[in-house]
Amino acid sequence: MLLMAKIMVAEDQNDLVEFLRDILEMQNHQVVATASNGEEAVEVFNKARPDVLFLDIAMPKKDGKAALAEIMAAHPDAKVVMVTALDDMDTIQECTAKGAVAYIVKPFNLDDIKRAISVALD
Repeated sequence: MLLMAKIMVAEDQNDLVEFLRDILEMQNHQVVATASNGEEAVEVFNKARPDVLFLDIAMPKKDGKAALAEIMAAHPDAKVVMVTALDDMDTIQECTAKGAVAYIVKPFNLDDIKRAISVALD
């Protein structure tokens, strides 16, 4: 079994935040912080310093790609999993090049989450 990780979820759809929280807590992880837009994601990440950040790409104020770049510039060791509705290889490659360790495509399931956390914590 994986070690408990401190996880942050940055997602503008509250129902998805709660869904992720439920899945993560069932896996004995702890959701230590949430954010509902890209600006808030950067701010909260800097304070919370989670083990893993689930970061939505399409968010208000600052998209996930811009937030990812800012977070990785300040914290090169950050473990960021991108969450996207678009299974678009260009976007995925761009995020990976900026430092994302994994990505999941909506709608996702328990196995997708487990796999992403496993990759992030490996």
